[in-house]
Amino acid sequence: MRQQRRQITRGLLQKRAEHNDGIVRTLKEVSLHQEKLERIGESLQRDCRELRILLLHENQIGKLGR
Repeated sequence: MRQQRRQITRGLLQKRAEHNDGIVRTLKEVSLHQEKLERIGESLQRDCRELRILLLHENQIGKLGR
């Protein structure tokens, strides 16, 4: 059985946006430390248009871009 690659999802962003009343659309900064992420995914670009700071310490992202 193949394991699903962990990536940034809208649900994860909403969980981390609790200081912003769970509103993802207007997030300016998000911290995703130690989430064992392997991919960033399209959700970040699609859902967080105002994002300026993305903190990803201690993850397993192999490369950025396509």
